[in-house]
Amino acid sequence: SPPLRRGRKGRKNNLQQGRWEEAVRNCEQALDVFRTLGDRHSEAWALGNLGNVYLQQGRLDEALGALSAARSVFEALGDAPSLVICYRLLARVHRARGEVGEALQALVAAMIVALQIHPQPVLEALDDVVTAAKGLGEQGEWWAVFNLRAGIFQALEEMAQQGIIREEMKPWA
Repeated sequence: SPPLRRGRKGRKNNLQQGRWEEAVRNCEQALDVFRTLGDRHSEAWALGNLGNVYLQQGRLDEALGALSAARSVFEALGDAPSLVICYRLLARVHRARGEVGEALQALVAAMIVALQIHPQPVLEALDDVVTAAKGLGEQGEWWAVFNLRAGIFQALEEMAQQGIIREEMKPWA
């Protein structure tokens, strides 16, 4: 989830303290300010934080709306790292709604974007894919996803051996 920022003087913010309604009000106020200023990046982060608060509250429809809006802005800005976080939060919303297919689609999107940045987030997203795929039940489909993760990890190792991935970008380094 998006990093939670501490308030002034190191005090925990509303979200960290579980003061959900106050956190919602603060996110909404920040969103209004950033929109007035035309600060699209901060607007997207405010939407993402708002979506995360809604998710924590179980307000899943509102979380989906806020996070979808944040995703659109992050896409327009080309902010790949923030987009990965947003897709992972969207996947959590879909999982909470029982929408395993949509959760997996969001996680695959996160992996595709993450490959543009660094292989490590891909492995983290794949772990989330395996967790979400377990929701498919006992039919065994989640093992296919687990094997997909292993195959991607092997491909990353081969890319490193060929020099395609720099040493400091190796996920196992």
